Amino acid sequence: FGLKHKGYNNVTSSIGNATAQKFGFGGKESQEELGLDWIDIEARNYDPSTGRWFNIDVLSQKYESHSPYAYVGNSPLMRVDLDGMDWYTDKRGNYRYNKDLNEKNSKDILKKGENYIGSTATRYEGNNNGTGSGKYYKLEANGTVVDMKGKAIDSGSSINSFGVKVYAHDDKPKILDYDTKNGETFTSEDGNDYVLHDNQWVKLESQEKFNQRQKSKNPKLRGIGRIEFAKMTYEGRMANLEGIKTGGGVSAGGLVGKAISSFEYTPIGIVAGYFTGIINGYSSMRKRMKEHDKTVDHHRSKKNKK
Repeated sequence: FGLKHKGYNNVTSSIGNATAQKFGFGGKESQEELGLDWIDIEARNYDPSTGRWFNIDVLSQKYESHSPYAYVGNSPLMRVDLDGMDWYTDKRGNYRYNKDLNEKNSKDILKKGENYIGSTATRYEGNNNGTGSGKYYKLEANGTVVDMKGKAIDSGSSINSFGVKVYAHDDKPKILDYDTKNGETFTSEDGNDYVLHDNQWVKLESQEKFNQRQKSKNPKLRGIGRIEFAKMTYEGRMANLEGIKTGGGVSAGGLVGKAISSFEYTPIGIVAGYFTGIINGYSSMRKRMKEHDKTVDHHRSKKNKK
């Protein structure tokens, strides 16, 4: 891994300059001084011509089942070692973030079957069968998961990495902490803005997409702000689901409980059920939001008194 084939292919690549191409295997720099051609993995050096390390893993005592000269558990397609030292996987191999976790307190915080990974790590996106995007993601120290262009996936979401999940930390305020009212916004570490609506965090469109929408020929579309647009999009999606659920329920009730010719099973009955579901859905949503905001006001009042 990482060895350059020289002597028969000396054409300069068009994808980058000589300086950029020094960073190859594992994203690490090739040391070309004195003709060594080693790769600097920070904690130790790697010789790609022989596929061997010149130094043992400084944490090899933690991995007695592996050779002290092994690299990422002999799985270089699945894992990347950022500094030549740590790599950890949990019982299922899933990656999660805990802002209170560090190497010193890991034994006290982690449960049986869970293993400390480190402050950062790197994973490839792909499926169990080896298919997938093959995109390279870095797990940052703040809990975000970003690609090589620096774009983060949504907080609380995940990527599939060859049979294991990599979960981005969800830094949005917890709903049941009752710290945030509907209509209030939050800017996440993932770079996105969110608004609380229907007691759920709804992602706002990016500033770029908002600017594109302002170029629309439809004046009504141009006049909607980012927050209102997110609310409308969410409400439209949820109303449609409520309508389908209620309309389907009405038709099924007509089939099972009454004669097939009953009103509930007719197309008119299904349509009526659909719109009834939309109306009831909106009503229930407003009620949920009102109760939540009332609880938030109560919590804030108690904090202010303290």
